[in-house]
Amino acid sequence: ALAEDDAALQGADKFISTYGALIAYPAGNDGPSRAVAEECTAYDSLCVGGFAPNGTVDPSDDTIPDFSSRGPTPGGRKKPDIVAVASSEFANQHWQRAGNLWSGGSGTSLAAPQGAAAAALLAGSGVTTPIAQKAILIDSARQGRATPSSPMGTQTGWQPDWGWGALNLTQALAERTHFYTSDVAPTEAHFYRATTQAAGDRATLVWNRRSIGCIRPGCGTTPLTLTDLDLEQLDPTSGTVESASRSRINNVEQVRSPSVGETIYKVKASSTVDSLAAEPYALAATRQITPLVSPRPTVQLSLDKQLVRPGEDVHVLASVTNPSPDLTAESAQVTLSLPAGVSLAPGSPATVDLGTLARQGTPGSSATVSWTVRATGDGVRRLSANASATRYGEAFARTDGAELTSDGTPPTVSLTAPTGHQTGPGIALQWSGADASAGVRDFDVEVSTDGGPYAAWLTATSDTGATFRGKPRKTYRFRVRATDALGSSSAYAESDAITIDAPAQPPGGGTKQRHDPHLRLKRIARHRRVVYVSARLALDTSGQVSIQINARAGKKRIRRRVVTHALHGRVVAALVLPRGAGRLRDATLRIRYAGDSSYRSQVVATRLRRL
Repeated sequence: ALAEDDAALQGADKFISTYGALIAYPAGNDGPSRAVAEECTAYDSLCVGGFAPNGTVDPSDDTIPDFSSRGPTPGGRKKPDIVAVASSEFANQHWQRAGNLWSGGSGTSLAAPQGAAAAALLAGSGVTTPIAQKAILIDSARQGRATPSSPMGTQTGWQPDWGWGALNLTQALAERTHFYTSDVAPTEAHFYRATTQAAGDRATLVWNRRSIGCIRPGCGTTPLTLTDLDLEQLDPTSGTVESASRSRINNVEQVRSPSVGETIYKVKASSTVDSLAAEPYALAATRQITPLVSPRPTVQLSLDKQLVRPGEDVHVLASVTNPSPDLTAESAQVTLSLPAGVSLAPGSPATVDLGTLARQGTPGSSATVSWTVRATGDGVRRLSANASATRYGEAFARTDGAELTSDGTPPTVSLTAPTGHQTGPGIALQWSGADASAGVRDFDVEVSTDGGPYAAWLTATSDTGATFRGKPRKTYRFRVRATDALGSSSAYAESDAITIDAPAQPPGGGTKQRHDPHLRLKRIARHRRVVYVSARLALDTSGQVSIQINARAGKKRIRRRVVTHALHGRVVAALVLPRGAGRLRDATLRIRYAGDSSYRSQVVATRLRRL
């Protein structure tokens, strides 16, 4: 019994879909019992039956001979695809044996090579995609007889004997540019415009049953997939379906125009698409077709503020645009979706109808919508806007999002400082802050002397450490607070008391000897307008350090100086050069330590030829 699908047929489809081939098979010579040859029933093949020209070039007397096998397949699929001449005289190699060069023959084995040759001719003309070749050959086929006694040309669709019609190279040549190849995603639709000139003008959609695995030896169990694509012809004004082909088992669909005039062809994927993001297809038509841009609205969501306190109004704006220069976007609307922790202000509907968006490039192709929202708690939350529209029975949508950060909780802060007593005047402090949402902006550091009120020392600093220079016989306490990007300040973190003892007098009285601070330059580098300098001193030094550069840039003399303190024996400074300063010449770098009660002053100078 003839198989609807077996390993041989699957092997043919795997080869054709994987390597991009078009294979023409004969329909068989077992007619008229509708026994299409098994190899011809592969989904992706070009199944060719036979017709008899009856000795004339006039197609009006063409018939289907009894030997040409008929369709459909056992499962009801539409095979054969087309028919070609199946009886003719041909040259052979019987001259020495039979004494003649020409002999006659018949059978669909004579017809199938004509289908392959026609595809090769299309390939030579520039139609290199096999499914496009197949679509053009089917769409351009000469129409046969509705019944054996009907006149030629009365065929109105696929028939078990004629398939989609008889191979017609003249019409295939005329239609060889009337096609497009593309791929369509699951549940999506593509549109094409055409102008039919006669009732019965056709459009034909072809795609492959695809292999979704390897086809090497040992891969015999590689699965195959068939996407369900549909083809419709629509009235461009009303969107009414004028003709439709929606088979769920075939991979060829064809529609015929009931009248003349402008029309729309719609290709839709009515199923999932396995192993690919979109299904490749070819659409061929009697008349030239033009692809249309779908009116899938674009949407851009923006916030007037991304960082707020809970309860503060935020204005949200959505800009919606129809990107299609070909089609209007009907029933357009936009919906704002809010996560938990964000609510719409009273009187702001989540969904707003926009009506019809005109074609791109014309007035009314865009619209804007605004909402007012409020955050109800701390956190980072994502808002989204979905813009949708319809056209010709299809829905289109896009989404955009924006993040809103709300923060009503002050930051936290910590302070590290020495306690008890020390002899040196330099009190090294370090602090840090944390804020989960807004982030720490800066710090305020204050100092209290001998139990008195706190006074500002460092205000709105981004530093996280510094050395305070105290005085002997004084007791100090420090406190620090952090402020976040919204201006919320933490409570103060306070240190314990630290007392600076008076320096011990050397034996016999007199002044205590001050030591070498070991000032030395570690690194100097320039990046654009900024010169970075780092130096080292003894760990407990507390005096001022001044860094100065003198140089020439062209005819100008440049002098830059900064004053800072060492922190744990390290000095880091950045000197900003004036705008337009090019390469520096005859540069001198001078670093001076002012000295303190334990260390004497020191100067380090370095000449740099270029910087």
